[in-house]
Amino acid sequence: PSGFRKYRSAACVEYASRRSECSGAVLMVPSLLSLCAGRVVSDHGSSPHWLGCVPRELYRPLLEAALAQGRPLAVGELVLRWPERTLRLGPGGGPGGGAPSRLCVQSLLNAVVKGLRDPRCSLRVLDLCGVQCELGAGGVDAMG
Repeated sequence: PSGFRKYRSAACVEYASRRSECSGAVLMVPSLLSLCAGRVVSDHGSSPHWLGCVPRELYRPLLEAALAQGRPLAVGELVLRWPERTLRLGPGGGPGGGAPSRLCVQSLLNAVVKGLRDPRCSLRVLDLCGVQCELGAGGVDAMG
């Protein structure tokens, strides 16, 4: 019986240490929604099929995934069909929570300008406060 107690307590300690390691890793795992959004925006060829039936609640995660993956075509299409009057992008819109790529920002701005000319487009206000541009070679601002 004493050997069993030692084994049981050692197993409990090992389980507890694994559990604490795992619980820390779980916080870093992306949500199922962000994983699915990333997969959807990665297939640009199918976007005409799914963009017509996207619920308005999914536009934000899809746009975040497109910015994080550096998908300027998906960014432009999502912004053109943005369902709300205001689009706010804060810091960390790019890959790994960093700055979005120059192409994505240009695509976003082009879509906003194109949308302003289209009476069917809902978007009227773009808030880019806090968005940092990516740094080019030598730490120079790549946005110019």
